[in-house]
Amino acid sequence: MIRMSRCRAATAASDPSDRVRDALLCVWHASCIVLMAGATGCLYTAPVWRGEVNQAPTIIQPEGGEKFVSLFADTPLVVVAADREGDALVFLWSTPLDPDLASTERADGELTTSTAVVPFDVLLDGEDVDCLVVDQSDDFNDSRVVFHLEIP
Repeated sequence: MIRMSRCRAATAASDPSDRVRDALLCVWHASCIVLMAGATGCLYTAPVWRGEVNQAPTIIQPEGGEKFVSLFADTPLVVVAADREGDALVFLWSTPLDPDLASTERADGELTTSTAVVPFDVLLDGEDVDCLVVDQSDDFNDSRVVFHLEIP
C-alpha cells in the first residue's frame, strides 16, 4: 500500500502518546510544506508543463449534428466545419451502399465546406449517411454528422 499522507489516522485503540507524536508529526510536515511553498514553491502542487489540448472540429452546419433529409432525387448534402487550432480538415462521407462517397471541399478562411451528392436509390430509405470530419493534427480529432434519409 502506498501512503499518500505523512500523518497516520487516529484510531480508538492507539496509545495516547502515539496520538501526541502523530499530531506533532502532522504539524511538522504541514509547516514544512507551507514554508517550502512560500519560499521556493512546492513541486507537487501543479504540473510544471501543461500541453495544449487539441480540440475536435466544430460543426457549423447542420446545427445539432443530425438532420433528416427527404430523398426525391440525387441530393446534395452539405457540412460546414471549422477547427479552433486551424488544422486542415478532411471529410469522410459514407452510406450503406457506398462506404466511400465522393465529396468536394472548399476552404474559405476558417471555414471548410464539404458537399457530397447522395444518389437516389430506394434501398437508402431509412438509412444513414455519415460524415466524419477529421482534423489533421497528430491527435486526429473528429466530429460526426449523421443525415437520416427518408424516401416519401
